[in-house]
Amino acid sequence: MTEMTQEWSELHGEFTDQRRARRTQVHIADVGVGDQEEFFYVDLPGWTSDKVIRLRKADLGPELAKKLKVDARWHARVNIGAEDSWELYFRDWEPCERCQPERFGKDGEHD
Repeated sequence: MTEMTQEWSELHGEFTDQRRARRTQVHIADVGVGDQEEFFYVDLPGWTSDKVIRLRKADLGPELAKKLKVDARWHARVNIGAEDSWELYFRDWEPCERCQPERFGKDGEHD
């Protein structure tokens, strides 16, 4: 599929598996501080790679960026059919209030 054909198809709601965004769990692996303050790091349990992906807090907006916590689980629409991390895109971020790290004990048991 040519790039122009792909763009046309996507404008009409037709996506390839590599580009189709699906609601998926996102694990907040780290939140940058100091010279890395503008970034946060995630991994995707539903993706085929165990890579950690660096994202910009600015892409979340200030209200959501304030809610970032290490080891939290969020949901977002992500094209998890992507073959490489540079192809990934994230949208429709949702903090999962039931999935925050303080709700779990040391043994992983939910309160």
